[in-house]
Amino acid sequence: MPLKLPHVLSRIPRYPKSVALLSSANQNNVCGAVVFVHGFSGAARSTWTNFFSLIDHQQTSAWWETRDVYFYHYSWNSVFHEISWNANSVMAFVQDLFPSPRRELFEVADVIIRGPFFYRELTLVGHSEGGLLLRKLVLEEARHDSRLRAYLHNFNRGPVTPPAPPPQGLKIAGLRLFAPAIGGESLTGLLGILANLPVIATITHASAAKQGLASTSPSVTETREKTTRYADILDMPCFQAHILWADSDSVVQGEGYFNDKECGNRPPGTNHRSICKPTDSYRVPLTFVETGVVNGKC
Repeated sequence: MPLKLPHVLSRIPRYPKSVALLSSANQNNVCGAVVFVHGFSGAARSTWTNFFSLIDHQQTSAWWETRDVYFYHYSWNSVFHEISWNANSVMAFVQDLFPSPRRELFEVADVIIRGPFFYRELTLVGHSEGGLLLRKLVLEEARHDSRLRAYLHNFNRGPVTPPAPPPQGLKIAGLRLFAPAIGGESLTGLLGILANLPVIATITHASAAKQGLASTSPSVTETREKTTRYADILDMPCFQAHILWADSDSVVQGEGYFNDKECGNRPPGTNHRSICKPTDSYRVPLTFVETGVVNGKC
């Protein structure tokens, strides 16, 4: 069996605690970027633990060898900043990487690891709040696309509907969401009891993100409405997320949008925290990021 091409751990200029795993494949063979975004009170390393080592495991698909992998860190902001603010920050992060990443990533002292290049593929991976932020990112990208605005304006207004514009920029992205908070937060069981204790309830009420994650908040309801409107008219993967829900989740509403592709075989024994953490015996998260939902299964 040939040896795997390893990834190289690297800092990401301007984004403290965010990290990159850069492919050691020939520059011409590096075709895509995979961007991971953690959720409420998470972290780049703790949320995506084991991805750091398992993507280079001998049993892992060669798909990863030709992808650069980025882990965005916004732990403090995920709690105390509004959802819209966090979404804009994620947008800035992704735009610094795609389609052409900033040159500082590939310059160490006087050594240039790679010359200028462009990614041809983009995979956006989110957990919990991160899933909602990525959907808002896609909507913001679509809002600034004059081609989409013109197409939606003219859709079914004449005898012949013009051909839909192809996806460009960030809209070529495939979305892989682990237990996303796209339906809002829904604390149940012991978590729900604890969250409603007077002291804890007072603290969490002060969290801007917590308020934005309520199932009735504009961040949740408008994201669903606008994404569904686009997905009903445009056959673009960025509006049709692939979703892997946990077997038991006491944190978020386990319901996707109408056009989403949801995995029907939820991994037994998983919860909101463990659903996105691959291990030697639980490799589903790795294959899910790569292939998404296929025929209703992951």
